[in-house]
Amino acid sequence: MPHCVLTLRLTAVAFDIYDGQKRPVPKDAQDSALFSCPTLLELLGQSYCFGGFLVGPQYCMRRYLNFVSGEYSNPITKGPPDSLLPAFKRFMLGVIYIGLYQIVYIFISDEYLLSSAFQERGLLFKCAVLIVWGKTCLNKYIGSWLLAEGSIIYMGLSFNGVDNNNVAQWDACTNIKVRQLECGSTLHNYIHCFNCNTNLWMARYLFKRLRFLGSKTLSQSCTLLYLAVWHGVYSGYYVCFFLEFVYTTCERQVEDLMQRKELKTALSSPVLKCLIFLGQKIFSSFLISFALVSFSLLSMEKWFSVYASMNYIGFILPAIILPVCSILRFAFPKSLMQNGVHSGTSSVPGAVDLATTSSLIQALSDMVAATNCTKEFSKARRKSTSLADLCWLHLTEVLLPSPPPSSCLLKRSTAIHGTASHFNALLAKLFYLSFHFHLEPFVCKETRKKCRKSDGNNAWGPRKCLQVFGTGVRRVLKVLSDLDPAGVKCMDKPYVDKAGWVFEFKRITMFITTFAPCYPEHHSRYSFGSQDCFILFQPELSFAQHNLPDDTAHTNWERPQTVRDRIRLAFREAGRGYQIRETVTYPMAHDIVKPCDDGGPGRGVVERLG
Repeated sequence: MPHCVLTLRLTAVAFDIYDGQKRPVPKDAQDSALFSCPTLLELLGQSYCFGGFLVGPQYCMRRYLNFVSGEYSNPITKGPPDSLLPAFKRFMLGVIYIGLYQIVYIFISDEYLLSSAFQERGLLFKCAVLIVWGKTCLNKYIGSWLLAEGSIIYMGLSFNGVDNNNVAQWDACTNIKVRQLECGSTLHNYIHCFNCNTNLWMARYLFKRLRFLGSKTLSQSCTLLYLAVWHGVYSGYYVCFFLEFVYTTCERQVEDLMQRKELKTALSSPVLKCLIFLGQKIFSSFLISFALVSFSLLSMEKWFSVYASMNYIGFILPAIILPVCSILRFAFPKSLMQNGVHSGTSSVPGAVDLATTSSLIQALSDMVAATNCTKEFSKARRKSTSLADLCWLHLTEVLLPSPPPSSCLLKRSTAIHGTASHFNALLAKLFYLSFHFHLEPFVCKETRKKCRKSDGNNAWGPRKCLQVFGTGVRRVLKVLSDLDPAGVKCMDKPYVDKAGWVFEFKRITMFITTFAPCYPEHHSRYSFGSQDCFILFQPELSFAQHNLPDDTAHTNWERPQTVRDRIRLAFREAGRGYQIRETVTYPMAHDIVKPCDDGGPGRGVVERLG
């Protein structure tokens, strides 16, 4: 096992050095590329760092060098950050999982699956036992990774900055997402939460580099084949990863089918949703356990006997599911147009589809249509023509080849920006929606009276009254929340002003950013040359696509390498002020949210909007 881990680690170093020589550095490699070859001491140090050389997790050389250079040290004491408690929590959680594995393994071991006591029982009994055995096998790996993660957290290598509450985050080297894994119900969830860093390694250094094949299915097949070869030459490895490929393909087909309007409506009952979740949990656990048989028993003689005793059910099920899904897709065809917008869907799991975009636009349209009946809206409409270009939807010409329909608030004057050559890699999967508006129609008369009273007889505007700005933004989000087709109504949550709340629309988590003239002139959220305000709706998933490197006080002014370097250089060349922190351990809210008074820090996005 240590040599497997070392192989990936050294392979990553070779790729990182290769990426560092490219100009410009690929976006996927901006946080890991090495611009010079590490010394022998650095290479040995990273390879045999005690926190991860036995069972992982994987971490790039760039992170290791940042760690040994002191970038993750406590900014006040200049010593190691206080990591004892979080390290102890992960360590004890690992001990619990190892303990569960040892207890259950006494009764249901690998040898038991090969015994006549198991093979002579009925099929349902075997399936139930196999689920328990598979969960026990996973507990062994989960416990081992948690123990290793505890040591990495304690040494400080897993430090990942602080959140808005100035609480240190220790998830940079997390290899197992325990809560999501235990609460999830799909194979995709298992893959996403189990052995995270190895999966990330495969995506970064292999899967994405196979784009030239022109097929995600072929790239995935090659990646899984590499995983099997990396593990060894036993036939069980190849059978396991073949089954993983087949099972995930089946799951995507079923999930696509379940999104058809007829089936989605028929299965919308809360009781049915609970039953579906339970069924998914049991079924996915069985499929994972079935694939693990070959992975654990390795030799063909052993795993073949277990599969034969179960009538090869794990092979028969996908052979039935795939053709049935194909037939049902003809019976329940997907509508090509939804709400007047092309409903093409990304094949990337978790990506935001155009139907979600369309729903958000429709909600904005309904909101403005409802407000249009008020006198306040009519007055504001006569004052400015900005509402004529209410929304901008940035999509590739490939996904939205035709102009927006006249019934949508995407007016003829609204531009569809970009071409396939510029945006296909990112915008084919994600969307950005900017809502451009005057705040006056969305703010009650009482608030505007207070604003005018505090500002004398000056013209009303968001620059003059931060309270109007915050109230207006919150009302916009509240109306959108009420129009959410998923019925989540996130703005009605009792903890809307607490940490842990997020804005959701159609069950897609959105990062909300505001731009307005009430921000300081040199602030990155200041809207230049406009008295209007903007709300940018950005799916949380898009941050993973940007590959934004870790924050740093260092800037490559002469030869910009990263996104941060280019942004800072652009500000300097434009003669704009730009604050560069001396430390990376500062709350982001201080820069994103305008404080109550100009002298104090921001208090959090949601609280500020209130």
